[in-house]
Amino acid sequence: MPGNGRSAAMRRRIFNLGVSYVRVFAGTRNDLPTIIHDTAGDGNYYKVAYNRSGRTLSNLRAALPSFWRASTMAETAPSADFTWTGAIEYPLGSGTLYNFTLGGQRSITVPIAQWGMLSDAITGLSIPDGAAFGIYSQPRVAASGNFFPVNNQRLLVLSAGDRSERGAMGTLTDRIAAGTKPTTVAVSYGYFPVLTGDADGAVTEVVLLMGDSIGGGQAENVGNVGTMDAYGNIGPIERRFTVNSSYLNICRSGSRAFDWANGTQPLTNAMIAAMGVTWNTLIDELGANDYNQNLLATDTVTRRGTAIAKWKGSAARVICTTCNPILAIDARPVLSATNTGTSASNVFRYYFTNTDNLPQTGDAITITGMTPTIYNVANKAVSASGSNWVECIVTTGQVDATVMGNMSSFTSPTSQSVSDSSKNAQRIAGNNSVRAKAIAGQTHYIDVADAMENGRDAGVYKSRAVLGTPASPDGIHPLSGPNILAAQAPVL
Repeated sequence: MPGNGRSAAMRRRIFNLGVSYVRVFAGTRNDLPTIIHDTAGDGNYYKVAYNRSGRTLSNLRAALPSFWRASTMAETAPSADFTWTGAIEYPLGSGTLYNFTLGGQRSITVPIAQWGMLSDAITGLSIPDGAAFGIYSQPRVAASGNFFPVNNQRLLVLSAGDRSERGAMGTLTDRIAAGTKPTTVAVSYGYFPVLTGDADGAVTEVVLLMGDSIGGGQAENVGNVGTMDAYGNIGPIERRFTVNSSYLNICRSGSRAFDWANGTQPLTNAMIAAMGVTWNTLIDELGANDYNQNLLATDTVTRRGTAIAKWKGSAARVICTTCNPILAIDARPVLSATNTGTSASNVFRYYFTNTDNLPQTGDAITITGMTPTIYNVANKAVSASGSNWVECIVTTGQVDATVMGNMSSFTSPTSQSVSDSSKNAQRIAGNNSVRAKAIAGQTHYIDVADAMENGRDAGVYKSRAVLGTPASPDGIHPLSGPNILAAQAPVL
């Protein structure tokens, strides 16, 4: 049982001058590591977060995870302990820093023999509702060649005020001591603590969000460019938490209800127990990967109920989401490449069987490591079935056979096709179970699918003409347009 399955008496309350303080997750952008860093050495990271709890927060603590979570829910630690220093900048941009400490020491060892470490509370700092603050995070490895865990699902974004730098062991400046931050985002994913704090009264929604890459908002953060809301929230669920809310996002890309039901997460459980937060709302955003891998709706519904039982704790509300469209992108190249009279030597024409959201001139596409650009679009019939076509310039020097051989992994930010019928049938059945509140432990639902789809059970996203932007980079993960609509859907 996770740590919030405690009686009300066990909740962290401090009575001072008649005020009842409640321990909550502190600030937006709270999440867990998803992968080991792919570069050895040290890191300096800085991100901006916001207090949207509706309350003033004090006694901030940093929970420092020593592990990352795979899509199977397996938890893995680095090969060695690492150390960490961190601080809160408040007010944002003021340069006034409040250090995290443990036993009065700035440098905190994060041990791999347990879930990690919990810092002491910062005293003398109160962050009012609505305020922004900065989080400094500086992991240091114990030896050259060591690594630490990071989150590659939520990336750092320069325009949001985030900064980062990486370097070999012992080569980075202690930015906290120097009172400076990196000048750019040199690497887009980093290591950050989960923050908790004492709220000066009850918070309407204290939320634990479990799910996959869609709940993690993965498609909204690519290459230092983000489409988060004004508070750093991404995805279809986090965007709801803009008023009187506190959350921890434990979504993991690639995970299925199957994994959440069958896997164990003892380190995650132990970490949450140590933080002492009681959440009153659990949100289950699972199913997309199950249906995309041809798992049955009946089994997926059962497994979602099993996962809920593991993470519900004392939450009064358990909200399940319906599943967004899962598209099988269908794009076929002409059997022979042609030069259309431009200066490009490698010009290819691709067919799309669905006219909705046809790629537009200038859109970038991906063909297994290649990045051609669409330069000509024709909404005209070129076959008996009435397919549409686009022409793409492929990087000079890439041979025709290579491009043709990799078309199975073709994706486009704006292409759509009819869903694989069997996958969509299971998705529809699972969504109907959610709407009937038939998942064990479920009390409410959010109809993400109805908000995103071009009609109930259509299997395709709303069109580009409706959204104003592309719907998805790959036919599965929604971009900001569908996510914004889903975040506006009511809790039913």
